[in-house]
Amino acid sequence: MLVFYDFIQRNFNEIKDNVKQVLTNESEYNINNKEISSLISKQKDLKKVKKIYYEKDHLLKKPSSIKELYEKFKEEILKIDEKIVIKPTSLYIAFKINKNNFASIFIYIKKIDVCLSKLKENFNDPKDILEDIPETYRWGKICRFKCDSFENIPYAIKLIKQSYEIVITK
Repeated sequence: MLVFYDFIQRNFNEIKDNVKQVLTNESEYNINNKEISSLISKQKDLKKVKKIYYEKDHLLKKPSSIKELYEKFKEEILKIDEKIVIKPTSLYIAFKINKNNFASIFIYIKKIDVCLSKLKENFNDPKDILEDIPETYRWGKICRFKCDSFENIPYAIKLIKQSYEIVITK
């Protein structure tokens, strides 16, 4: 054990001495303060680069039934208006009109959650499937519903169309 400790201590001291030598002999390594600050600024610039998300990022490792359910939602939503834009983010896939989300889809393994642009009270929802998202989430005043089967899509699209109408009449 003592031999191992001596080995570690010697190597640590050797590494420490090499680092000191590098720091004191900058010219030997052709490193100057301008180059160092340039490297630091490039590193900061790299941190500012935004990651681009795709729909496929949300569909990875999801069962085919959920992928098909999402594709059906997407197909029906895009029929509402040709100007609708799909904007995937890190957490959800947004459906936008005039730069405003009217529906956001969260894809899970067993279901899809759809968030709409206003509180539950703004919608005609006879089946009462909408629930307001708590203000503690700080997502704004929105509501959501869950969908796990194709049978629910026609009713869901009626709610999504209402959200679309609310957003375009702002």
